[in-house]
Amino acid sequence: MVFTKVLSEEAPEGEGKMFFMQISKHSPETCPTYNEHTRKNTIDILQNMESMLKKHGVKLAGMWNDHPGHIVYNIYEAPNMESFMGFMMEPAMQGWLAYNTVEIKPIFGPAEIKAMFGLK
Repeated sequence: MVFTKVLSEEAPEGEGKMFFMQISKHSPETCPTYNEHTRKNTIDILQNMESMLKKHGVKLAGMWNDHPGHIVYNIYEAPNMESFMGFMMEPAMQGWLAYNTVEIKPIFGPAEIKAMFGLK
C-alpha cells in the first residue's frame, strides 16, 4: 500500500498532513490505574503531552480508552513521519513502551480517501 501526504487546507503550500493511529495494550498487572510505577509515567505523559506535541508540530486528534480491555487508542496528526517519530522518541513516550505493546499505523480519514480517488 502506498501512503501519500495529502494537502491540508490549513497547511502552508507544499506541506501535507499525515494521520497515525497508536494502539497501546498493557496487562492488568501494568495498568496505570492500579500500578504505581506506570501510573507515575502516565501522569507525566498526560501533564506534558501538549508541550511534547507542540515541540514536534504534532496534534492529538483523539484519545480513547478501552479500560476493561487495557487498550488505549490515540490518533495523531503530523506534517510528516519525521515529526511524528520525533514526538514518539521523547523520553516520556519511550517510558510508555516499557509497559505497553504499541502498534502504529498510518491511516487516512474520509477527506484523504476521497482525494485518493480524485473526489472532493
